[in-house]
Amino acid sequence: MCVQSVVLRDHKGGMIMGDVAVHVRIMPESTDVDMNAVLEKVKEILGDKLKNAEIKPFVFGLKVVEAIFVVPDEEGVLDQEVEKLSKINGIQNVEVLEVSLV
Repeated sequence: MCVQSVVLRDHKGGMIMGDVAVHVRIMPESTDVDMNAVLEKVKEILGDKLKNAEIKPFVFGLKVVEAIFVVPDEEGVLDQEVEKLSKINGIQNVEVLEVSLV
C-alpha cells in the first residue's frame, strides 16, 4: 500500500511539510481474534500518534478496529505505520480509509 504525499510550498517556493491524519480499518483473520488485545496492541504501536481507536461491528459477526492517527507528511512514514499494524498477530489486513492534511 502506498499513499502519495501532498507537497505544500511557501510564498518563496520552499516546501512546507505538515502532518496528515490517517483513518484505518484493521481487519482480523476471523471472528476468533481477540479484538480487545488487538486494540491494546494498536495503542502500544502508535503511542502518542493515536488520536482515536475503537472496536466496531463489521459484517457477519466480524469486528474490526478503526483508528485515527497523525503522522508527519513525509515519504514512507505512513507506509511504515501501516506495515507495523499489519504485523499484529491475527490481523488479515489494514485498509487506509482516508488521509487528510491537518
